[in-house]
Amino acid sequence: MTTNVFRGTIPALMTPCRPDRSPDFDALARRGRALVDAGMSAVVYCGSMGDWPLLTDEQRMQGVERLVAAGVPVIVGTGAQNPARAAALAAHARKAGARGLMVIPRVLSRGPSAAAQQAHFEAILEAAGGLPAVIYNSPYYGYETKADLFFRLRERHANLVGFKEFGGAAALRYAAEHITSRDASLALLVGVDTQVFHGFVNCGAVGAITGIGNVLPREVLQLVSLCEAAAAGDAHARRKARELEEALGVLSSFDEGADLVLFYKYLLVLEGHREYELNFNATDELSASQKRYAEAQLRLFKDWHAAWSAGECLTRRGRHGAAPGPPSRNPLACRSFLRIVRANNAKASWKAGAARKRKLAEAAGFFVCAPAGTCRGAATRAGEPGSRRMDQRQATLESLIQPTVEGLGYELVRVVVSGRHRPTLQVMAERVDRAPMTVEDCEAISRAISAKLDVEDPLPEAYTLEVSSPGIDRPLVKAADYARFAGHVAKMECREPVAGQRRFTGRILSATETTLLLATETGEVELPIPAITRAKLVLTDELIRAAQAGKVTH
Repeated sequence: MTTNVFRGTIPALMTPCRPDRSPDFDALARRGRALVDAGMSAVVYCGSMGDWPLLTDEQRMQGVERLVAAGVPVIVGTGAQNPARAAALAAHARKAGARGLMVIPRVLSRGPSAAAQQAHFEAILEAAGGLPAVIYNSPYYGYETKADLFFRLRERHANLVGFKEFGGAAALRYAAEHITSRDASLALLVGVDTQVFHGFVNCGAVGAITGIGNVLPREVLQLVSLCEAAAAGDAHARRKARELEEALGVLSSFDEGADLVLFYKYLLVLEGHREYELNFNATDELSASQKRYAEAQLRLFKDWHAAWSAGECLTRRGRHGAAPGPPSRNPLACRSFLRIVRANNAKASWKAGAARKRKLAEAAGFFVCAPAGTCRGAATRAGEPGSRRMDQRQATLESLIQPTVEGLGYELVRVVVSGRHRPTLQVMAERVDRAPMTVEDCEAISRAISAKLDVEDPLPEAYTLEVSSPGIDRPLVKAADYARFAGHVAKMECREPVAGQRRFTGRILSATETTLLLATETGEVELPIPAITRAKLVLTDELIRAAQAGKVTH
């Protein structure tokens, strides 16, 4: 029974309203899709954040169907006024293609009865027909699920694969000590935004269901990434995670109050999501003072986060805790960087030499790739001594790194190991939405990769990890890269001569999965893409203008 859907960062979606205060399912699907594209592993729909008590069962089912149709992995909340309705919602979730269930206790009638709760849970798990499920434990529902009941249910229902705990630090500790530590296959999820660090680091949580993540998805993804790294023993990540969680403290604490939906909808409006202006009940609205407080806290956090991120050294050497003697097999240094300069009004003649163009591009706010061979030693080329071992090592590293990078919502561009005595592991990545990469993006990737590599230990020597965007004059690695940058100038090298030469510079005219058509100074040439060993864009006037206009990301 897979628990993958319950891992990572999972926002609990709110339901936007139309002007007539009916559910806006178009906006719901768009928001769910945007959050997953930003790096969330799934969404919860119709937990408390989704206003399930204010929706009909038919509306809730329609919301699930729309999210599934949009390609959003959905975990469905089963809250209902009676067990039969809860079981029907579970059966619908399975039929509609949901990825999991969040099983909510019986409310209003016989809530304190353990026997009633067991029958309620069993009806839902049975109706789920094998759909993976977690118990949602919260004191607000008037009943706390303890280990004895949980394991009685699990004996009969293998699809019960985890436990979501909303009740705070002590409750998380209980769940870790008495439930998930008893069976390593079980997933513990942090259910309240104020306890993410404690849940991951001290209790072994593997997922976080978040409210504030609707408003600040990148920052919450960053927090979870830091907590995962801290849980793997990264002291630097531990300190940064505590700082970030503390700064988020007030915004996260809205998750604990009765007005949580009102607060997070209002914060979304402040972030430009006007579809969240209304609530289903016209009288459900924050007071003027609550709005001013929420706005001030959001502004305070964002100002702090900008300063905190800028203050983080862009070229970092951390985790130097090794004792004197031979280097540790684990990485002794971690470096992430992205050069961002906000002087976007730079004006100059672009008819300069390559070095001047590079400086001008950087002044215009773009990261420019270092020339080959300048970054702590050039990578071994194919055909040179030792290249087969290098290729195998890079392939192994890529297989380890790619799922981690993609799981955060980024696309891996390339992995390169360069240098011999203290090699550099260079990881290039870009956002799937093609927005410019930021320092925060690089740091999130760096922390997640560090945690993964610390566990897998794929390199026998000490090394430097370097994470960056591909830059404006980016490498071209996949066949899709050539098609994406058609019209721009690139230079490349082939494994074997084509038309009597191995190196080419020219304008990309078109590309298929296997063939590239290039316009060179001597005419058009057709190159087999599998034969190209290295390629990159050339920094030209057109490329810089395209990047300034947002047509080319960097």
